[in-house]
Amino acid sequence: MKRFVVYLLSIVFAISAGHYLGKACEDGSQFISWLSKSLDFGMDVQNINMNVFQIAFGFHISINYMQILFIILALVAAPAIIKSIK
Repeated sequence: MKRFVVYLLSIVFAISAGHYLGKACEDGSQFISWLSKSLDFGMDVQNINMNVFQIAFGFHISINYMQILFIILALVAAPAIIKSIK
């Protein structure tokens, strides 16, 4: 259970830190601006309209290269974090 929590928290931290650092690299030099490029995919909102209620389904995911690098770093660093918690 502790192992799962450490992996989950490290990945969540990597995603959030990678998002903000990737956005910060947008206006940087040409050598670091590629870290802010995003891969976007998802499904547009689909509406189901009944007489009584209306349901809307849809999702959109955007991930940049900095987030991918941080997720890989988190997966590599998580075993060391687990060992230090013992």
